[in-house]
Amino acid sequence: MATKRIIGAVIIKDGLAVQSFNFNNYLPLGDPIILIENLDRWGADEILILDIDRSRNNLGPNFDFLENLSKFKIKTPLIYGGGIKNKFDAIDVVQKGIERIVIDQWLNSNFNEVKELSSILGRQAIITCFPLSIKKDEIKYYNYLNYKHTSISKSFMTDLKKVSSEILVIDYKNEGSFGNFNVDLINKLLPVYNLEMIAFGGISPQQINNLLSIKEISAICIGNYLNYKEHNIQLLKQSLKNKNIRPEKFLKEI
Repeated sequence: MATKRIIGAVIIKDGLAVQSFNFNNYLPLGDPIILIENLDRWGADEILILDIDRSRNNLGPNFDFLENLSKFKIKTPLIYGGGIKNKFDAIDVVQKGIERIVIDQWLNSNFNEVKELSSILGRQAIITCFPLSIKKDEIKYYNYLNYKHTSISKSFMTDLKKVSSEILVIDYKNEGSFGNFNVDLINKLLPVYNLEMIAFGGISPQQINNLLSIKEISAICIGNYLNYKEHNIQLLKQSLKNKNIRPEKFLKEI
């Protein structure tokens, strides 16, 4: 069984790290690099950076931010999502020191180019992102750009295996809440999607044990909870030893 991970999330809006509620309302937290440094020092297994303005405003990836971040010698593997529109953007992001990228909108607009990128970088470097909800007992993909919900075909989900190693399942309705992640999103995906999944959105420590007991869940992504106290990651991992979580020897010294 593969070792499971705890991923710390930093959401950026207008250049600031923010506490997000449904990706619709926000509270400023400050300099995102400080939060990333903290998660690196406190023992996150990976750090997810979501720059949510980039795609909405057609800005492309924030290369100035990534260039500045590279100066801080972060040791924890970094994941970046935001504004990636083509294979050239993606390759440039990786060249800035980012290990893995998250693809959402581009996945819908040019799947063939995503396949081409996967052949260049490898599937392991690509995470596909799905903000999801359940409407009338059917799972729906939520498009942040046009605010529409659409159905997901089984064939499309099967094709994802050709281009990505994991899917980031975002419970966007409960993102920013506490203990309300809808596990039915995972249960409805399991019959049609056999890749590993990262769960994100409104997850409390009490829910993590249950989520990690699902074989297909490879990681839990947490934002707000991990950003306030430096021992939260250590305490969380200690409580999850029986769930094959990455062991404490991977934790960094405080």
